[in-house]
Amino acid sequence: MMTLNNKQEMILRYYRDKQSIRYISRETGISRPTVKKYVCDYESALEKAGIHKTSPEIISEISSTPTYDSSNRRLRLLTPEIEVLIHGFLTENHKKRLMGQQKQQMKRIDIHEALLSAGHKISYSTVCEWIKRIEPVLKETYIRQRYKPGEETEFDWGKVKLYIGGQLRTLPMAVFTSAYSNYRYAVVLPKEDMACFIEAHIRYITHTGGVYKRFVYDNLKTAVKRFVGLNDRELTDDFLKMSLYYCFGSRFCNVARGNEKGHVERSVEYVRRKAFCRHDEFGDLDQVNAHLNDVLNDLNQRELSGRDCSSLDLHQEELPLLKAAPAAYEYAECDYYRVDKYATVSVKTNHYSVPEYLNRKKVFVKIFATRILIYDDRKVVAAHQRNYGAGQWIIEINHYLKTLSRKPGALSGSEALNQSNPEIRNIYEQYFVEKPRDFVELLQYINETAITMDSIEAAISKLRQLHTEITFDKIKAVLTSKTDKTSACSVPDKVDVIAIFCQQQLQALSGLIPDQNQFKSGGLNS
Repeated sequence: MMTLNNKQEMILRYYRDKQSIRYISRETGISRPTVKKYVCDYESALEKAGIHKTSPEIISEISSTPTYDSSNRRLRLLTPEIEVLIHGFLTENHKKRLMGQQKQQMKRIDIHEALLSAGHKISYSTVCEWIKRIEPVLKETYIRQRYKPGEETEFDWGKVKLYIGGQLRTLPMAVFTSAYSNYRYAVVLPKEDMACFIEAHIRYITHTGGVYKRFVYDNLKTAVKRFVGLNDRELTDDFLKMSLYYCFGSRFCNVARGNEKGHVERSVEYVRRKAFCRHDEFGDLDQVNAHLNDVLNDLNQRELSGRDCSSLDLHQEELPLLKAAPAAYEYAECDYYRVDKYATVSVKTNHYSVPEYLNRKKVFVKIFATRILIYDDRKVVAAHQRNYGAGQWIIEINHYLKTLSRKPGALSGSEALNQSNPEIRNIYEQYFVEKPRDFVELLQYINETAITMDSIEAAISKLRQLHTEITFDKIKAVLTSKTDKTSACSVPDKVDVIAIFCQQQLQALSGLIPDQNQFKSGGLNS
């Protein structure tokens, strides 16, 4: 390979040192025709410089790096048989493009592998060079756009792989980016369906406090129902309702033209990398989005390249120009469901518990993106976090207290106990395994009085200090003594529990012994 250094050495040897072409060739190892070529080219350039004085073009010609013209070089291993095969693969690709199967075309590497499988010895570079000659690619020209504040914002989905509760999950991330300020907002949601699509818009508009004039999308299924002709689209009813409520317009990119919303295309990769390349383990989605929000706050405050302001600064300019956002849009799938014998309703293959008195009745269910609300006579009787698994049971133990009081033996192996609060489950396992009825009474007491778990644990701790058996009656006595100021003043701290037990026993005994009035009124015979 000839270099500029080789060219310089040959010219200097010939003109400065007065060496012959034969001698230069022998000393440098470069063939005589090559040495002669560069010497003659140099002389020709000097003659031109003498005639035309000097010009930038001639100076460039004299000092240019040696180049090779390989445009007419023959591809030696490319036989007519291989040419026919390549033409066949390209024709098949053309048919697939017409049938809308662009993503199933053969790439050049696939064509090369097919040729090798057929027994042909040919390099990948030769295949690429030949395809380039017979199927020239028209390079697209892009038109730079200028955006007005508050005019346009772009939306796209991305995928993130995170460990949630120790389990690796692939989750969709909704990303919005303002075309003017490059202000970014993102949220990770459980699924890429209509409910989550609308939930992402609700959160974004609530976050900004205003509505952009136009939202830009690719041809996602949650917004585009079908194509009508070549360019017209029929939009989904749910998307139209949301856009009508918030009063924003929409623009959809041409097919396979993601560059038409280039701000958000770049943002998906950028936000995902910045947020999750070093931190990808979380307890739940709330922790994921809290972390994501912190990262976005930092990114939006960074100074933009080539400008002396940040995305947040430009976004502040946009806010007064945005349409004021109305109250948050509510989107939910609504329907009536019948409660089964387990006091649950089956919603999208998952079971959600309801209070046991609704057994075998019909209830009204609202299915949101992240929660399930269950109504009886327009009153919310159960609220659950939505589960996107299949065949899962989401059980609230307080929905079954009456049944458990009649069947205390069913408590130990119940799904209700397994899914209950860890503190509640720990109390059962330590003190009530042999007293399930007592434990159910404790749950009923907590449910009726709305007493906190801290108070329950404090009462148990006090009983442990007295080295006495832990029962519901004793826990209740300690809790009652704390709320009864008179008894607290009359009984020392170390013996108040014993005093209360004695008072309760005396009251129970006095109820068994009739007083004189009962004797006189014949109460014993009644």
